[in-house]
Amino acid sequence: MDDVVIYAAGEIHSDWRDNLRGHLEKLGVDAELVGPQEVHDRSDSVGEDILGNQPGAMYRDLMGARVNTLRTRVLMQRAELCIAFF
Repeated sequence: MDDVVIYAAGEIHSDWRDNLRGHLEKLGVDAELVGPQEVHDRSDSVGEDILGNQPGAMYRDLMGARVNTLRTRVLMQRAELCIAFF
């Protein structure tokens, strides 16, 4: 049986995803957890990393948000289940 793909939505500043992975493993659930970029600096810079330098901070943030939104859409479409932690 293939792994179930779970989108783990929500805050990125704690280790709740690692705890969830460990719990699923203990239960013997074959799951692939996907979710937002958990490295805050990487999330902020991804637009410029892919698209090149932007003309100002506003455009840097906008391009980062657009790339992150695309990533989220793709991963959520792959997911069979979504778990959100706020």
